[in-house]
Amino acid sequence: MKSYIARQPILDQTGSVCAYELLYRQENATTANIQENENEQDQATRTVISNAFTVFGLKNLTNGKRAYINFPEQLLLDNTALLLKQEQVMIEILENVSVSGGLVEHIKALREKGYSFALDDYTGNPAFAPLLPYVDVVKVDFRLTNLVEQKRIADQLAKRGPILLAEKVEDETVFLRAQKQGYRLFQGYFFEKPMTMARETPKINEISLMQLIKELNKTDANLNTCAAIIRTDAYLTFQLLKSASKMKYYRGNSIHTIEHAVAFLGINELMRWTMLIFGRGMNHTRSDETVRAAYLRGVFAESLMDTSKNYQEQKGEGFLLGMFSLMEQIMDTKMEKLILEISLPDEVKNCLLGKGNKFYTELLEFIKAYERIPCQLPKELAHEIPMERVTDLYIQSVMETDQSFNCIELKN
Repeated sequence: MKSYIARQPILDQTGSVCAYELLYRQENATTANIQENENEQDQATRTVISNAFTVFGLKNLTNGKRAYINFPEQLLLDNTALLLKQEQVMIEILENVSVSGGLVEHIKALREKGYSFALDDYTGNPAFAPLLPYVDVVKVDFRLTNLVEQKRIADQLAKRGPILLAEKVEDETVFLRAQKQGYRLFQGYFFEKPMTMARETPKINEISLMQLIKELNKTDANLNTCAAIIRTDAYLTFQLLKSASKMKYYRGNSIHTIEHAVAFLGINELMRWTMLIFGRGMNHTRSDETVRAAYLRGVFAESLMDTSKNYQEQKGEGFLLGMFSLMEQIMDTKMEKLILEISLPDEVKNCLLGKGNKFYTELLEFIKAYERIPCQLPKELAHEIPMERVTDLYIQSVMETDQSFNCIELKN
């Protein structure tokens, strides 16, 4: 499987590249081909972020310059931006957002945390006036607006402060005119078309992974045995050493051996790492997003169970339950067949087959529902965990998922 992304440079008045816009791409496509609906736009942005940070490397894509990334309304509201470093990104507010008091407050709060914003495809529509005090760049599409509108927008915003960016600049005449009108940044075919890049996902040694998962699921799992399995696979060795050294709480420590890395991680963290490698390596979907969603479900389920006094000891099963809840889509294989091929705890197996105990079934249904809208916890947890704590756990799970994906890079 290959991962794709495109970039297009943004230039200043001297013709120097000062940033890149990162764009969603699929195989054999020169444009994004995204339908005008929230789900597809959300997935496209998540895929761009995932590919930029975990497949290609953001610095490799932008040469250390700022990355402009489109953010649909929902991702602005759910604080996805907090997963990114402020100095690395310019968050583009899409032209189809509904400008509400809630959206403005979210953008204001993110700006106070140091994030920068660009307003995309601005036409002077007064509905976007509440956002203007909080944006750093206003992008004007020179193919969708005429000369009079372009000049009017430039005059309107001259005293407000945001930098004007002329996009879809396709020839020198338009470029020179935009400069005279007061536009200071430029983007378009006159300078460079979006360049699509692809990277091959390496093949995973299924036998090694199955052996590792089987060992980790034993009640008396042995870290030395796990290390020995990993040592037989060059890809797993590379990924484990890289992951352990990159994890934020291991920085400053020197990790040079498989045994050292395995000891640092421990059984639970090693299981998470293995399942993430497994999900991404066997992924039959068009992007990492289904794997990310599965991993997030697992981390969230484990966090909820760990917070409960009654289910702390089974928290590892919560992770497996969430992770495998999307494995049919990831591996394009029926659950009945998957269960036969991999070692899982009986309670998890039964739940995934629709025969599970009531708690596991209700927990999984809650997690699926919570992805769409906050809802009530299963009764067994509701009396122990207040909803404010659930919100915190979910945000922490999102951040931990992002951190884990950043720690596993795919090789060429």
